[in-house]
Amino acid sequence: MIFFLLPEIRYGIGLLEHVEEPACIVTSHKHEALGIIRDQGYEVICLEEEGLAPVYQAPQMLELELVRSKIMQLPFSERKILTFKISPRLEVLARSLQATILMPPSELNRFWENKDKGMAELTAIGVPTKPSVSAAFGSLSYQSLAKDWQY
Repeated sequence: MIFFLLPEIRYGIGLLEHVEEPACIVTSHKHEALGIIRDQGYEVICLEEEGLAPVYQAPQMLELELVRSKIMQLPFSERKILTFKISPRLEVLARSLQATILMPPSELNRFWENKDKGMAELTAIGVPTKPSVSAAFGSLSYQSLAKDWQY
C-alpha cells in the first residue's frame, strides 16, 4: 500500500488517478475532496477527523502512532511512502518502519534545490542553460540587472 503523506489534501487532487495499487492518503485537514477520494475506493486518514492537531510536514505525520500502527500492520514488502518533499528525517522514520520510500534520496533533492550547484553541474556536462543571478534579498535592483545584462 502506498501511503501518500500530504499535510494539505489540495496538493493531492488528481494524484491517485493512475495509481493501480492500494493507497492511503494521510492528511491534516478536513476538505470536501476527502469524500471524493473515499468514493473512488481509497483510504483516507484525516488527522482533524481523528481529533488530532494538524501537522504541516510529512515527517510529523510519520511520527504519529495512528499512522505508524497502520503502516506496521502491513507486510514489509507492502509498506511504501510517498510525499512531495523528502527529508533526512523522513528517511530515518521510514527506515524505522521498514518502509520503502518511492522517491529519490534527500541528498539528491538537496543538491537540485541548490540552483547554483545544479546549474553548474548541468553546464559542466554540456546541457544548455540560461544565465541567472543569485543574490541576497534586497541586494539587486532592476537598473543594475538591466545594465549588467544590457537590456
